[in-house]
Amino acid sequence: MLESRLEASLSRCWAWSSKPVVRHFVSRVGSTPTSFRQNTQNESYTIGLMSDLRRFGVAIEGELLDQFDALMEKKGYTNRSEAFRDLARAELVRESAQKPNAIVVGTVTIVYDHHVRLLSEKLTELQHQHHKCVVSALHVHLDHDHCLEVIVLRGKAKDVQQIADSLIATKGVTHGRLIVAVADSGHHH
Repeated sequence: MLESRLEASLSRCWAWSSKPVVRHFVSRVGSTPTSFRQNTQNESYTIGLMSDLRRFGVAIEGELLDQFDALMEKKGYTNRSEAFRDLARAELVRESAQKPNAIVVGTVTIVYDHHVRLLSEKLTELQHQHHKCVVSALHVHLDHDHCLEVIVLRGKAKDVQQIADSLIATKGVTHGRLIVAVADSGHHH
């Protein structure tokens, strides 16, 4: 009876262990177990309550699920729940970043031929024109002809997008991409 109640409580908690999770209750905070001991070796593991964790069912076609599982394995997820949570978070961030006045952070990655006349100067000048949004820049020499720059931007989504577009559209830039995240996701450590 006690073991089944403990297992029910543990099902609302998380623990990372490759060993079987059995079942000696060690301590409690309120009604939530905070640690447990494995029967055979008296090893203790710390567990924590996942805030407001809810379970729900999803109906999905077999082929799509197989593709999802393959992607999940390729990316190193150990369970579908965490993979699904990351997909949901990514979509919520993408949606928030679409709001023109949302405060975002972004990285613009560009590759360019440094032999193009005045290109380095143009890229530097663009960054100086937007110094309030440019947080940092990293310059890497890829080979004799090509450089890579990663520019970190922070500001309103519309401004970050405009700066990135200007950098990427500069003549001589052979590749460019902006990756955006919402600056205040509401998740604090």
